[in-house]
Amino acid sequence: MKIKDYLFYDFKKIFRNKKNISYIIIISFCSLILLVALTFYSNVLNYVKIVTIGDRDFRTLSLPISDTSIEEISKIDHVQTVYNSKYNVISSYESSFKTDNLDGGINLMYSDNTLQPTIVKGRNILENERNVAICPIEFFPDSKVNEYKIDKNHVISYENLIDKTFFVKFKNKSSNKDITKEFKIIGFYDTKNEIRFNNDCYISKDDIKEISDFVNPLEKDTLYATSVVVDDTKNIEFVKNEIKKLGIVSDAYTIETVAGFDTGLISLIRVSCLLLLNVILVVTFFLAISYMKKRIIDENKNINVMKFMGFTKKNLNNLFLIQNIIMNLIAYIIGFVAFLIIYIIIKNTLLHAINYSIINISINLFPILLSFVVIMSSSIIVILYIKEIFSRNNYAQL
Repeated sequence: MKIKDYLFYDFKKIFRNKKNISYIIIISFCSLILLVALTFYSNVLNYVKIVTIGDRDFRTLSLPISDTSIEEISKIDHVQTVYNSKYNVISSYESSFKTDNLDGGINLMYSDNTLQPTIVKGRNILENERNVAICPIEFFPDSKVNEYKIDKNHVISYENLIDKTFFVKFKNKSSNKDITKEFKIIGFYDTKNEIRFNNDCYISKDDIKEISDFVNPLEKDTLYATSVVVDDTKNIEFVKNEIKKLGIVSDAYTIETVAGFDTGLISLIRVSCLLLLNVILVVTFFLAISYMKKRIIDENKNINVMKFMGFTKKNLNNLFLIQNIIMNLIAYIIGFVAFLIIYIIIKNTLLHAINYSIINISINLFPILLSFVVIMSSSIIVILYIKEIFSRNNYAQL
């Protein structure tokens, strides 16, 4: 028999049997669960990778030290910069971007010549340069972005912001007086690379110090903590040990980063996904063997008739094998289509703002290929099983 003959026969048989349809539904559900779990795991790993590189909070140590210690720490290898933590970020209460749809809320971030976002358009802030800013390439000047609420219809594209000058207003907490500062946008960065919100703009350290000291005049000479930014997360332990050697903090003091991951949760996600992978692998193998065994028993009479008509063991083997492959393939395609529908709905509703600003929730090749291999691998077990079955000479005893 030719391949097309097997396909014609098997396609005709598949949808005539309710048991075949039940098998396809169960394997489709397994495919869906596996795709969801592996895609989730893949995005978690991607998020961890991006955050440890892009988000400076994950490589910033917070220390309760004095201004006199800053110079000593800045000389340690792998220390990118050291600054007073109170200058990290400050939020405006009004800006020139305020409209009927936007409240104009902007967060201004501390930056110096060593601590700036990766520029995708424009240029960096030069040393000692003032009144300039680096803003998101997709800018959403509204405080609601901090609550992951973004209306993409009102996102301002960088094309409309190049060399644009905007003002921001801040209020003195003691006198209630206002200060208005103007900034020219000279560069743009991708929030997903830096794990920042779409209303976070970077300005020079001198500008943010001036604004912060005006807003909080009573805290002008106060040092709450010192931020020590390390060049790479893999060098954090080295820097911690060097700080301890300087005697700046006691051995009993635990130096922590500003932000960090729950490693236990990451491990739990990894183990859960691997466990689910193995469970579905066993389930598909069990279903494939059980289904094939039952089908061969049910079609015992047909098998003997086909043998009488001249079907060889190889022909019979191929008939059942190709039918199993076709059903698994149909089941996987159904599961994949269902997964795509769920993915698109969730991405554009529940996770819309997170996907838009913080991280790109995506489908990559890894979960698709791995889930396909797991679902289709049951056919290998079927090959071994039906070869053993059809090696018997007495089909009537099947």
